[in-house]
Amino acid sequence: MNVFLRAGVALASVLLAGVALAAPAVDQVDSFTAGDAAGWSTGGDNVGAVADAGPAGDGDAALEVVSDGSGQGGHIAVFNQAARWTGDWAAAGVSQLRVDLKNTSAVPLAVRIKLERGPAMETDYVVSAAQTVPADGAWSSYTFDVGVAGLSGPADPASALANVVRLWIQHDPDGIHPPDAQAGALLIDNITALGGTCGDGLKGPDELCDGDDVGAAACADLPGFDGGVLSCDASSDCEAYDTSLCTSCGDGVCEAAETAATCPDDCTTCGDGLCTGEETPASCPADCAAVCGDGFVSGDEECDWGTAGALRDVFASSPLLLSLGGLAVHAGDAIAYLSDPAQEVIHRIDAVTGAFIDSAPFIDTLGGAPVDVGISPDGDLFVISKANNRVEAYDRGDGSYISAFPLGGGLTRPEAIAFMPERSRVFVASDRDDAGLLQPIKQMDLVTGLMIGDFGAAVGDNDVAFGPGGDLFTVQGATIARYDGEDGTELGTWIDASATLDEILRFTFIADGRVFVLGPAGGEPTLVKYDASGQLVGVFGAGAVGPGAGLAVGPGGRLLGPGVDPSPDRVVAVARFETGNSDDTADSCREDCRDPRCGDGAVDSGEACDDGDDDDGDGCSGCSLDAGWVCDTAIVPNTCAQTCGDAALDAHEACDDGNAVDGDGCTASCAVEVGWACTAPSGGVGSSCAAEACGDGVIAGDEECEDGDAVPGDGCTGCEIDDGWVCDAATLPSPCWPTCGDGSLGAFEACDDTNTQDGDGCSANCVIEAGWTCADAQCHATECGDGVAVADEECDDANTAAGDGCDDCALEDGWVCEILATPSACADTCGDGVADPLEACDDANAVGGDGCSADL
Repeated sequence: MNVFLRAGVALASVLLAGVALAAPAVDQVDSFTAGDAAGWSTGGDNVGAVADAGPAGDGDAALEVVSDGSGQGGHIAVFNQAARWTGDWAAAGVSQLRVDLKNTSAVPLAVRIKLERGPAMETDYVVSAAQTVPADGAWSSYTFDVGVAGLSGPADPASALANVVRLWIQHDPDGIHPPDAQAGALLIDNITALGGTCGDGLKGPDELCDGDDVGAAACADLPGFDGGVLSCDASSDCEAYDTSLCTSCGDGVCEAAETAATCPDDCTTCGDGLCTGEETPASCPADCAAVCGDGFVSGDEECDWGTAGALRDVFASSPLLLSLGGLAVHAGDAIAYLSDPAQEVIHRIDAVTGAFIDSAPFIDTLGGAPVDVGISPDGDLFVISKANNRVEAYDRGDGSYISAFPLGGGLTRPEAIAFMPERSRVFVASDRDDAGLLQPIKQMDLVTGLMIGDFGAAVGDNDVAFGPGGDLFTVQGATIARYDGEDGTELGTWIDASATLDEILRFTFIADGRVFVLGPAGGEPTLVKYDASGQLVGVFGAGAVGPGAGLAVGPGGRLLGPGVDPSPDRVVAVARFETGNSDDTADSCREDCRDPRCGDGAVDSGEACDDGDDDDGDGCSGCSLDAGWVCDTAIVPNTCAQTCGDAALDAHEACDDGNAVDGDGCTASCAVEVGWACTAPSGGVGSSCAAEACGDGVIAGDEECEDGDAVPGDGCTGCEIDDGWVCDAATLPSPCWPTCGDGSLGAFEACDDTNTQDGDGCSANCVIEAGWTCADAQCHATECGDGVAVADEECDDANTAAGDGCDDCALEDGWVCEILATPSACADTCGDGVADPLEACDDANAVGGDGCSADL
């Protein structure tokens, strides 16, 4: 055995001196000298300080508790939950309570000390051995052993001592909760916290250690060790450590307390089933081959949430939170509400970031251990006040108190809450009665606040919820029972978790109908997953689930529940848990341990559909919905069908005119075309589409043109082409011009002679040609001598004189005139054998050198 003695190790005294003692302190006393109850209570008015009633007589006050043996005040029991009597008793070194007692009852009393551990409190406790206080009316001093060895009960004594949330002094012959009713009175004084003795398993202030209690010391604090389990040497009178289970990983020796898991550097052995140290899938495939579903990412896995689930992270941690009784998430604003029974308060956290919203508790409830919370259909916050036997409603926005349910009472030890929105009802499960029997599920009217009564045959404890199909499910010990959601008819046991869990504290359904169940397994908080048919999927969370009972689905479909707070001075945190590999659930790690992706069949964030492939044109292209298609996202993978053209308006369609043709106002993908307006289909008749408005710059429907204005007479009036005009509908806005040649004189025509030919007085553009006049589609040349040869004029040399080739606009013999010239240019015809007036000779040729030249 390796032993470190107090005198031999300087570190020991340092550690001892450095222990921060938690309340209560050794030798603290409640003597009631101030004349008040010093925080001791019964929950009623049957307790108080009595002057001069203490053991010392005059001037010595004592606490008196009186019971009539019936009702709420029917027990001789008094409690204190002030800070000085709560916290880590083990760290404080308190292992005994000495109390002065005086029994003024008619019968002897069996008095015990009870310590409640958070968060369950009344049902999570330990008690001391009973000591008989005779009915002799005399004061006597009694010492109660409250060390690990002296306590018993439903809770583990060591963990209870580390987290005491309420101290009781009570008449309790059987050591059960609640204690037996008894009429009588008990006087109490000088309640004193004492340190223990070596061997009681509780390190006292003068002890280095005691049993497994070594205070804040650890193997790693001692020279030569870096881990392992430190305990106390049983033969040292609590003066020395036992280091036989301490380790020194890294020294090359695989020591007795070391394993491949705790010290891979020393103990790695390929083939031992553990992938540790320098082992890799390549160097030791027997140990390191990837196993999809084991909750660890290894090999070529992209993710692994485990078959049943896995811890994601410790999500919300704060010294404000001392216990976790219930948890509810409001999806609309992503706020989670936490009930803290140990402090009788409600906290708020951001369900996305995990940050505590308030610097102090959001609601300081009306007392009575708020063991569960729920959010009603109209958004109010409902809190189960167990000790007050009621449900309290608070405004979820500002935390103000609204009312208590049910009006007139009717609940006994309520434990959990569920809502039926369609009936405006709230359902409550309660703790078992005094005989240990299940109580009926009660239903109340949310509108009137009145008790309706028992819900059919439904009974249960700890939790109640409606499933996806509308049936009611209740906890009954380590099982979950199912009842018809309409009338409460019993449908049998749905889940039997007795082989896995000691009891079920909470359960919650996730989106695909599967359910997570929270409860202790051998005292260890554990999460268990069942499929939608109630069959076991797997167990996870060992070492990752903390004490508490809250369980809810948060943003992203992740599970929120009690986690192990990494801070040693904190009791519980809120953790996030993955819900397990799934091919059906959005954004989950897939069952092949690949990340969610387009084409895997499940609709993930950012996807409108997923038909299980990456093909285009099949309704779901690139996980986006194709126009004119609809996909059933409830089926994995999605099935898609084309719907545009069936004369029925679907959710994604703006119109459906019974065809898949563009250009008629409703496109081939059932979108309304620009400039069109379409009616909705009706009675099997498709959409009717027409131009939306004339003047909008778009030609649609029966519009002939669109010139973008409402000016009449410009060729396009009211989106119809004016008579005598033509418009180019292919260009927008439409250009228009008059229709020359139709015999109708348009606003922009000077003439229209029913043709589009030039040279007849009215040009091809309906402009009057020079030298002409036009009227009523008829054109005439202007007078001879104006210099323009038109119509039947052979020439016009700007005069009517003879002998110049053009006589009164007629061509004279022996002359030729250029009529295209203005005026006409005329010349005599030399070479024709006729001596014209302008010729000196004409020898019938146009050759020079023969006496008569070739020209004049």
